[in-house]
Amino acid sequence: SLTSFCIVTSASIYALFAISFYGVFGPAVKTNVINSLPNGAQYEAARILYALLMLFSLPLQAFPSRNSFLKLLARWVNDNSSSGIR
Repeated sequence: SLTSFCIVTSASIYALFAISFYGVFGPAVKTNVINSLPNGAQYEAARILYALLMLFSLPLQAFPSRNSFLKLLARWVNDNSSSGIR
């Protein structure tokens, strides 16, 4: 499905960033890998692209979570209303 494809793609991009940064900086890589980059135009572009990745990955993660939560809530409400508990 499209959701699965998007999640796998996002996870792949995260893994690519992690492997790339560790390959370049080794154990000296900072927790926030973006802070390990030196200053310069290409590095600013990388920071902007990473920010966009974070911006667009949130809805991909939140939408399925919201649907699951609403299904569980509906099931719980239906179970409680059928047993007479209010």
